[in-house]
Amino acid sequence: MLSRKTISKYFYMPITQAARELNVSLTLLKKRCRELGIPRWPHRKLMSLQTLINNVQVRSHCVNCQYNETVLYINIPTVDLGGLQELGKEQRHRKKEKLRNAIETLEKEKKLLEEMPDIDLGDNTKRLRKACFKAHYNKRKP
Repeated sequence: MLSRKTISKYFYMPITQAARELNVSLTLLKKRCRELGIPRWPHRKLMSLQTLINNVQVRSHCVNCQYNETVLYINIPTVDLGGLQELGKEQRHRKKEKLRNAIETLEKEKKLLEEMPDIDLGDNTKRLRKACFKAHYNKRKP
């Protein structure tokens, strides 16, 4: 019988691939998930959170987005915040601290989602994700 712990190791792959890896049918995996209180397979939610974490770590253009009622600056190509040289040392430190706090919060939410896959993403996370999507869209737009 599949346990919640066993199944949770496969949350990072699509459900069809997880069923193949576990050597069970897709129907059996879905039934077992419902019995364990996992109404939906969390793969897409986890991937969305991981992409968001990567975006926050990797952005270098300054883009304003609301997070925890403060303005965050997200960097686009590199982790280096060198583009913020003209800012004072204290301001750069605060911005780096906000980025670190945002990443820590997202990591905590990801761990919580691994334990309880049926929870919704927090409002701040949804706002940050929306801001990143908007920044990406505006960057692509001619």
